[in-house]
Amino acid sequence: MADAEIRTDFNLGYVVDENDYTSNLTAYIRRIINTNLPLRVTTVSQKLPENAEQAWGVDACIVLIDHDINEYKLCLFEAKTDRNNWDYLKVNKKSKVSHFSTQLARQVKPFNMGAAIWEQFYSSYANGHAIGNRNDQGSAYILYRP
Repeated sequence: MADAEIRTDFNLGYVVDENDYTSNLTAYIRRIINTNLPLRVTTVSQKLPENAEQAWGVDACIVLIDHDINEYKLCLFEAKTDRNNWDYLKVNKKSKVSHFSTQLARQVKPFNMGAAIWEQFYSSYANGHAIGNRNDQGSAYILYRP
């Protein structure tokens, strides 16, 4: 529900870019869960600060907390918009690798620690209109598997 509503705002220009989409989406998710679920279940969600984003290769986190059983699940996702330059080649002295490939490589550590990770592809098309095989409502998701 949150993703479909933020996609509408993106399509209408109220959400202006990938970072704005991520920030709005995580705030909306936090409000929905914390307002509508029982008090024993809460969430923390946010766009990550730049240093955490760089270290883990992801843009945002969602922490789902069940206070009854005293457990939580850390969820991380890397966001991409449907712009032409969402990935680019990084050239260094040793190799040529895409920026997205380096992000995927950095996701191995949190994955091995038990985090749920996915790649989330935002669309600026109106809900109801898909790009190729992508979802026609909200974003397309690809679960991370190293």
